[in-house]
Amino acid sequence: MKNHKTIREITEKFITQLNSSFMRESLSVSPDNRHVAYAVHKHGLFTKNKSFVVVNGQEGEHFDGIGIKSITFSHDSQRIAYAAQAGNKTTVVIDSHNGKQYNGIMAGMPIFSPDSQKVVYVAQDGNKWFVVADGTEQKYYDGIGEGTPIFSLDGQKMAYAAKLDNKFFVVVNGQEGKYYDGIGDLVFSPDGQKMAYVALLGKRLFLTRDGVEEEIAFDLVGYGSLIFSPNNQRLAYAAGTGDKQLVVIDEQVGKPYDGINVQKPIFSPNSQSVAYAAQENSKWFVVVDGQPGKPYDNYVDNTFSFSPNNLRTAYAAKKGNKQIVVIDDNEQRECDGTALGTPLFSPDSQHLAYACRIGTKWFVHINEQEYGPYDGAGPIAFSPDSQHVAWRTQIGHKEFVVIDGQEGRQYDGIVNIGGGHIIFDAADRLHYLALKNTSIFLVDEIIQEK
Repeated sequence: MKNHKTIREITEKFITQLNSSFMRESLSVSPDNRHVAYAVHKHGLFTKNKSFVVVNGQEGEHFDGIGIKSITFSHDSQRIAYAAQAGNKTTVVIDSHNGKQYNGIMAGMPIFSPDSQKVVYVAQDGNKWFVVADGTEQKYYDGIGEGTPIFSLDGQKMAYAAKLDNKFFVVVNGQEGKYYDGIGDLVFSPDGQKMAYVALLGKRLFLTRDGVEEEIAFDLVGYGSLIFSPNNQRLAYAAGTGDKQLVVIDEQVGKPYDGINVQKPIFSPNSQSVAYAAQENSKWFVVVDGQPGKPYDNYVDNTFSFSPNNLRTAYAAKKGNKQIVVIDDNEQRECDGTALGTPLFSPDSQHLAYACRIGTKWFVHINEQEYGPYDGAGPIAFSPDSQHVAWRTQIGHKEFVVIDGQEGRQYDGIVNIGGGHIIFDAADRLHYLALKNTSIFLVDEIIQEK
């Protein structure tokens, strides 16, 4: 990590202006952090209520309503889709083209395939539900499972849970599987070659993996806990039996505890290690490869991570009314809160960053160095070569990006909602979205050594 001073070359490009009737919760930022979309709802005594979506400043067709959480960009950031209401019907708009109108569209829809080529959603016609893929209706069913359809990462396989005549089954690329009394988790391996799901038949639980069904002797499987390892070879999930909960890894049953954190077990990047948070005697601790760590009053959800080189660990825990970051089993400064997305390892695993709130002030810690105080901090991003670190921060009513401890140009806001974040494009280049009054700008920065 470089400690010497740098020069920052900054350029700005206008993206969009926020309409006065803009709905904040609808804001959606593309994955590449270069495009912005949001919904507007206009109403008044003398005008009919109208809603529309604005994409990079371009106003779309007017409707009677917009699905606030439905606005979504494709993974390559080149396409956009959302659900809209026209009278008592609902349609999906894909790249400015309206689809067929239906009685309803399932919440959380539409979704793009990982390769950005396909758009799918679940629609309702009367009392029937079905998947619509690229405008083509699939078979009608009595219901479609929550959280589905899902895609394999290569976009070639699509799977969902369906219900017909009180029976449940999995449909993969249009092919129905065995009928059960219930379907739980459904996941693909990272390479898309394997698929696994949990099913209920009578009072018996089954794990089906690549079409091979195996009965599992538990009372329940934690919903959302089923996960393949990064190398596609291992499978883990949380389960419960009686008043105890445990984690199963490669069919090996782990030690039973009073509780298991609701998040998925976490594999190391090389797939060799597995970690999860567990509870025993009212205390929480992180278990890594079967070895429990130091007990705390609670574990802070979604904070555990392995370093990219698989050798280090970090997470946040609660001690009384305080939070504390634990790095390689060593406690850091006690905080009143920690920022989402931290602690965070650098790509080379040598550096670690986290944002810590003390009272009403925030401090950013990079290794042993502390920066602040600030009125707000986070998210944090490392450069690909791990030599630079940047973070959003706030002082008073102004926000700016700090790079290697040096404060940048002040704005009325740095966009960190709707998917907005700081992205390094190269070792010496980054970009982010910033707010000037009601206008959003794309800010590109080049970092030069002094």
